[in-house]
Amino acid sequence: MILETKSLWLKTTEMSDLQKLHENFWTDVQASKAMLWKPSQRIEDSEKKIKNLLSTKHTIFFTIIKKDDKEPIGLATITKNKQDETIIDNIGFGFGYNYTHKGYGIETLLMLVEFCFSKLGTKKINVSYLKQIGVSNNLQKMFGFVPSEIGLTQVSRKHTGEVLEVENYTLTKEMWDMKKMQMGK
Repeated sequence: MILETKSLWLKTTEMSDLQKLHENFWTDVQASKAMLWKPSQRIEDSEKKIKNLLSTKHTIFFTIIKKDDKEPIGLATITKNKQDETIIDNIGFGFGYNYTHKGYGIETLLMLVEFCFSKLGTKKINVSYLKQIGVSNNLQKMFGFVPSEIGLTQVSRKHTGEVLEVENYTLTKEMWDMKKMQMGK
């Protein structure tokens, strides 16, 4: 499956994406700080990551590819709730450090939110981010997400044991439809 934005393709992740994801994403120390994984040092490390991804149930993985040079620059995920597939437990995405702060995050999230509500029949989407890393206020301002009822949670990096705080936000289909009307879409 391929989803398309102005600058990007989001393509269902395959084993053939391994080499470029290794080069442009999983070896990137800066990118790993915004994620929970340890940067890969060898292609075999990245191979384990992609095999783990491809065996995961309830999650759709997309390789994010820049259209202009066809380079894979990151990953995006849609994780469905195990009890109710009309609820998305999390939309996540990340880019190699050289591809951050270029507007790709907004394009990616917009595409994934619209895909979930229009194609997957989703009623509610949850997103989260590491508080220590932070994100712009675009979640609330541009997309209409509101703080989740679960509030602040914690997670730890498996490879370091570091405990991190997680900000959690929610968006319902009704809220999204209202936000789109406000934006004139």
